[in-house]
Amino acid sequence: MRKASILFLIVFLILSMSVNLWAEPPPNDELTEQVLELIDQGQLDEALALCDEDIGRHWNKPVPYCLKAQVLLKMGEYERAVSECDYAIEIAPDAAFAYHMRGEIYHEMKEYDNAIRDYTNAIDVDPDWSPPYVSRGTAYMKKQMYDAAIADFNKSLKIDPDYTQAKVSILWAQILKNIWFILGSIIILIGARFTLIGRKG
Repeated sequence: MRKASILFLIVFLILSMSVNLWAEPPPNDELTEQVLELIDQGQLDEALALCDEDIGRHWNKPVPYCLKAQVLLKMGEYERAVSECDYAIEIAPDAAFAYHMRGEIYHEMKEYDNAIRDYTNAIDVDPDWSPPYVSRGTAYMKKQMYDAAIADFNKSLKIDPDYTQAKVSILWAQILKNIWFILGSIIILIGARFTLIGRKG
C-alpha cells in the first residue's frame, strides 16, 4: 500500500510538471505593436528575428506566425509568408486573422481567386469582423466584379459604420462600375458645349 502511494505521488508529480511545461503563457501582448513598429521603420530583419524568438517560446500560438508572414510579405518572400500562415491555420483553424493574412498575401501575388477563398474563410469563422469584407471586396474589384465588391463594402459598413476604408472603397467601386456611363456623359457635355460655342461664333 505504501509503495502504491509513493508510485501514485511520483506519477502525479510527473503529470503536474508536464501540464506546467505545456501550459505556456499567451504571447506577449506587446509583440504585435513591436513588430508593426519595426516594419514601419523598415527594420525587417529585426522584426523577423523578434517573430522567430516569440515562435520559439509560443510555437503553438497562431499570432507570431501571422506576424512573421506580414514581415515576409513586406520582404517579398511570398511563398514563405504563405507557409507561415499555413502553420498558423493548422494550429488554430478558427483563427480568422490567419485566413485573412494569407488572403492578403495571395492578393499581393495577384492570385485573386485564392485571396477571395481565404477572405471568405475568415468571414465564415468570424462574420462580425469587418476587414475581410473590405479585403474581399477589393479583390472582387480586381476581377471587375463591382456588384459583389459593393455588396461586401456595404456589409462591412453595417458592422462598422465608421470604417473609412470601406467608405472610400464603395465610392471607388461605384465610379468604376459606371465609368463608361460617366465618360460618355462627359463626352456628350463637352460636345454640346463646343456645338453651342460654334453656333455663337
